[in-house]
Amino acid sequence: MAFTSASELQECPEVNNVFGRNVTYLGKYQAGIEGFVGISYAESTAGKNRFKAPIPFTPKSHSTVQATDGGKACPQDYSEGPAISENCLTLNIWRPKNTKADAKLPFLIWIHGGSFVNGRKDDPETFPGGLINQSVANGYPVIHASMNYRLGIFGFAQSGYLKDTQNENNGLRDQRLALEWLQANIAAFGGDPEKMTIHGQSSGGLSVGMQTMAYGASKPVPFRAGIAESQAVEPGVTGNFTKVAQKAILADIGCDKHDYDSEEAIECLRKLSMEDLFLSQNRTASDCVDQNEGDQWLPVVDGDFLPEAPSRLIAKGKLASIDLIVGWTQNDPTEYLVESLDDNATARSFMEACLPALSSSNVDLALSLYPLSDFQDRHAPDGSIAITAENYRAAQIWRDVLFTCSAVHFAEGVSRVQNEASGKGVYLYDMNQTILTESFESQGEYGYGVVHTSEIPYVFDQLDFYYTNDNDVSPVNVTTSDRKLADRVSRSWSIFTALGVPSLEGDETLQNWEPAQFQDENLGTYVIGGPTPGFAGNGGDLAARKALSSDKLLQRCRFWNSGDVPSQLQY
Repeated sequence: MAFTSASELQECPEVNNVFGRNVTYLGKYQAGIEGFVGISYAESTAGKNRFKAPIPFTPKSHSTVQATDGGKACPQDYSEGPAISENCLTLNIWRPKNTKADAKLPFLIWIHGGSFVNGRKDDPETFPGGLINQSVANGYPVIHASMNYRLGIFGFAQSGYLKDTQNENNGLRDQRLALEWLQANIAAFGGDPEKMTIHGQSSGGLSVGMQTMAYGASKPVPFRAGIAESQAVEPGVTGNFTKVAQKAILADIGCDKHDYDSEEAIECLRKLSMEDLFLSQNRTASDCVDQNEGDQWLPVVDGDFLPEAPSRLIAKGKLASIDLIVGWTQNDPTEYLVESLDDNATARSFMEACLPALSSSNVDLALSLYPLSDFQDRHAPDGSIAITAENYRAAQIWRDVLFTCSAVHFAEGVSRVQNEASGKGVYLYDMNQTILTESFESQGEYGYGVVHTSEIPYVFDQLDFYYTNDNDVSPVNVTTSDRKLADRVSRSWSIFTALGVPSLEGDETLQNWEPAQFQDENLGTYVIGGPTPGFAGNGGDLAARKALSSDKLLQRCRFWNSGDVPSQLQY
């Protein structure tokens, strides 16, 4: 806790009577908005609290908290970057400048991605200044929040002992506690606890899905809407990928003398220093195709937070009834999948390695839905082949399995439990524009298309972050088209947060975005950006419909989402 002088109090935003205990938070100004950052929502997870569900943190009554330092990230591999600590369960709240305590603004909560092994609430590319300022300019101001949660073995350790004591899925339990903290306290910051939307990308999108089906919907969720970008459920959740990764750590550090499911094995891990444990995780990590393409740390069916396999919860309608946006990028996995395949790899060999429980007959059926004739080699400027047609075929199969059809499965499940009288809706999108191509091509990488994370600069209106050298990619050329699209996308996200719809006629949002049409050939998907933007559903834009039809979404997703296929995909 830090104390602040009277002169400093006048120079920073202030929030009073949080928790109803006369707790005051002092924030800061940045990029024209007000921020309260590094707010603890749970106790340290070090020592005896490692591998345990989060314990709520409550500051002392009548205390003043300096909320101007984002704090440390949760344990992960940062060779260059912020400090890490097991005392990392903090959150940020950003709001429009001069927001009053009684403003009752809707608020949007970001759950970061990173394959459940890296990421943090303070990632600069997801700073919400652009999104918030666009929401103000559009007349529907929103508050934005984000949280850290435990990652890797620290957040997703699995064992019989942890299951018996309800201490699995702790990363997801961290998220849930942060959401409950925000619902309980956001009114003091000028927010409306009844107008809460969660959004996330990649494993953050998966988190949106997991939070929506938490406890089999037997408990009310602390949010009314969700946005899942490039994932909502994940094949592999009912597989052994996490167990394989954890066994490798136990062997690496000498804890394998204890039975995997025993309390003694967990106590052995608990005695290690933070550094030794996460370094062991890094040493033993596998990014092989047969290890879920490296996504080893996953949620688990624990009989509590996740009571059944996600596909069973979807089938039984055990999902919260929320407004929902679900989407993907046109070439979501191409970048990292192509890098893991050699030119002699085939779509069949990839599927047999990456989807080990998929029957040979279903592999044959899947391949028949993706004939090689549907795909072409992608070339570099010198005419050489950058990506073979066979590799691109594998990438599109993986896109549909991981990012598209599984998300559609989830979205259709949510649509079935929605109360029609409530006016709730489900919306789908296909992101078809990116600012990252120039960066890849400057490194000699061609043909990737609209890759994973392409929507993030537009959602957060953070194009200028990529226009400088102060990032992980080469500077990019941001066009007028990109800037106009960022305005519309960020405003659609904030409009959805405020009103539950992503499009307002005549407004500076994405136009004519209608709810999903799950029987349409394009599933009622909205194409964001690119040469043929617009609603590609029945009655929508003809050019968008024609362009998206080559994805064969209805035909392919019906296969992936029906019969015994979801269980064979291990979710």
